[in-house]
Parts: sequence; C-alpha cells; structure tokens
Amino acid sequence: MSKPAIQSPDRIRRTGTARQAPSPSGAFTLIELLVVIAILALLVSILLPSLSKAKALAVRAKCLSNHRQVMLGFVQYTVDNLDRLPPASPVQDSSPPYPGWYPWYARRFVGLYINNTRENTTDNDSLVSLCPAFRTKPGWDQLGIGYNSCWDSDLRKVPFSEVKRVSDTIILVDVTTNNVAGQWDYSASAPNGFRSYQWEQFYAFDGSPRSNPRYTRWTVYRHDRTTVVSFADGHSQAYASTMEDADSTQENEGLHRAYVDGEVVYKASGKP
Repeated sequence: MSKPAIQSPDRIRRTGTARQAPSPSGAFTLIELLVVIAILALLVSILLPSLSKAKALAVRAKCLSNHRQVMLGFVQYTVDNLDRLPPASPVQDSSPPYPGWYPWYARRFVGLYINNTRENTTDNDSLVSLCPAFRTKPGWDQLGIGYNSCWDSDLRKVPFSEVKRVSDTIILVDVTTNNVAGQWDYSASAPNGFRSYQWEQFYAFDGSPRSNPRYTRWTVYRHDRTTVVSFADGHSQAYASTMEDADSTQENEGLHRAYVDGEVVYKASGKP
C-alpha cells in the first residue's frame, strides 16, 4: 500500500481553498444613524426650554442682587445726608471742574456707595447699577433700573426714617422706556429696548394715578415675565406677569395689580 504524497508547505499555501470570515467594519448603518439623530433632536427639544428658563432665573437672581446692593447705597446715602434720599431727576451744576447734569447714580449721590468711580456728571462704571440682562454696554441714561421719580415731588419731603409702610413703598423698578423730547415713547419699548434710569408708572406729573395701559410700559418684565422691585426697607422681590416684555396691556398685571390691590405704594405717606 503506497503512502500518500506529502505536499510541501509552499504548495499548501498556493493551492489552499480555506477562506477567513470577513471582519466587521464597525460603521453605523444609515438607519442607525438616523435613529441617533432623531433621539438627539428629541432630547434637545425637551431640554432647551428648561435650560432657557434656568438661564432667565439666574439672570433674575443677579438682578435681585444688584437691586439689593443699590438699595444699600440709598440707605447709606441717607445716613450721610440728613436722612434724605437723593433727587430722582438729574441736578444741574455749572461749577468747575465738571459742570453738567448729575443723576441719582452719579458719584456725588448714590454712586459713591455703589462703586461708581467716575467723577464726570453722568459717567457710570458701577456694574451693580445695571440690569444684568443687557449684553452690550449701555449709555449713561440706560441702566434698566429706575428710581421712583415721585421722590422729587413727595417722598423727599419726608425723612427717610419716617416713611410709612417701608416694606411696601417702591424705590426701584426694572424699567425700559423713557420720555423722549416730551413725547411718551411707549412704542419703542422692547424686552431690551430703551433703558431709562427713572420710573414713573403709577402717576402723572400732577400726582394722579395713570389709567391708560400704555403708561404701564415704564415697567418691563424682562426676567422670564417678572420685574424686580426694591422697597424702602431695603428688600427686593420679583412680580410676575402673564404678558410678554413688550406687551402694552399690563394695567392689571404684575406690579400694577399689586398697586391696585394696595400691596405696594409709591408715596411716603401711604397709598395715594
């Protein structure tokens, strides 16, 4: 019986018919890729509103902090100035070296206590006097935090320590529009539109409360439909509205509703 011929290794390599299984490539199929994209899009649509709301709440918290620091400046000013608050309207001074108009946040007034280092009239580099919702550097009269202008005609006549209802008497409010060239510029109001430094919502210059809803645009609800308000006792809180920032029919919303219900006042002696 003859033995089978033994093939050489070289011949086995040349004539072998065994094949290895192809290795997997590891790439996604088109269907798998589309499913992943759809899931990511769904997650973004769910999380984005929550993230946006969280950001608005964070900005509001910063605004509340700014209000409180400014109110501390007001209180310190009264201690050093015979128990009187500063004027709301700018005061003209023609004397050197810096003639001009000095608003309430100038260094000669509350600015001294809120780290406004600029001596020139309306100049302001105090960050706590600005609404943190603004991304661009505002002009001299564009703070976004308005001082109750009624102090010029009524509240400044009363010593600060004798103000009645200090926890309800309004000092500062988030504001947006301003009186431009004698015209009520309510049409220019926007969430981050014209930022003023005074607040005159509830009364006209003759002292009567405003009833026309267009005048409620002095108060802006820029922080997730809330406005920040500071009171004579130094505390600050937010008032909510169902309206958007730029809506004009807010006479029964937010802070205005609190005024109508007697929860807040703007005069030192009590509700007007």
